[in-house]
Amino acid sequence: MKILGVTRNNFFSPNMQDKDLAIMKEVQMVLTQNGHLVSLMDEDGFAEDFNVETKDDYNIIFTMMRSDSALKGLKTAQEKGVLAINPHEGIKNAKRKVITQIMSRAGAPLPDTLYDIDIASIENMDFPCWIKFADGWAKDYDDIVFVQNKIQAQQNLNRLKQKYPHASFMATKHLEGDLVKFYGVQGTDFFYCCYPDPEKSKFGLERINGNPQHFDFNKENMKTICDKIAEQSQIYVYGGDCIIKPNGDFYIIDFNDWPSFSACRNQAAKAIAA
Repeated sequence: MKILGVTRNNFFSPNMQDKDLAIMKEVQMVLTQNGHLVSLMDEDGFAEDFNVETKDDYNIIFTMMRSDSALKGLKTAQEKGVLAINPHEGIKNAKRKVITQIMSRAGAPLPDTLYDIDIASIENMDFPCWIKFADGWAKDYDDIVFVQNKIQAQQNLNRLKQKYPHASFMATKHLEGDLVKFYGVQGTDFFYCCYPDPEKSKFGLERINGNPQHFDFNKENMKTICDKIAEQSQIYVYGGDCIIKPNGDFYIIDFNDWPSFSACRNQAAKAIAA
């Protein structure tokens, strides 16, 4: 088969550019070894140069793209019968507010969340909590902020509203416990969990939860729930974060489309290629 990989724009890969590119190249290598003709293109080039006639030449597109212009081209390709992983619909569903609502409908265990918050909402916040940019993906380290009181919440919400005047924001209750990262490919046996390395993280926010206590949890149950979210959101190649409580209960605090898989790149690439 003829397959195209579309890489993620550096704008959407803060502090992760090399790692995001590495997983795409690894998938390309596995597919090539399996006898397929595979090429890579960046999402800016895809959005600018990928015409309808060219789309007909590919059987599959695997992609980390996020820009609206590239997603428009991906949608056109899908309408012409090209298989996309992740598809246009799934990538759009990965925006923070949307995916949180999908997770809730899927019955996933989640921390308490307030949507579309404003200054008046601060009175209803349960501190400490996280204030998050809800309309897309975090681009800067301060698009997600940990606040411990009303004054911090007001200051940071005002700052975010100035930064993104037309955006919406959400507040999520902070949960204490072990922070665990998970990676999966829906429809396969692959599911990987690990404790984060704060020195290798995107923004270093993992430090808030401190050193892990290695609480026991049911990995198979977590995979079942995450695969259900992946199926309902159409985010088939996924990753995220969860909090493990001392009794083994877990709460999903983040679910993302196509992470870098830097902790498990070889295994993930084989599952994605399959």
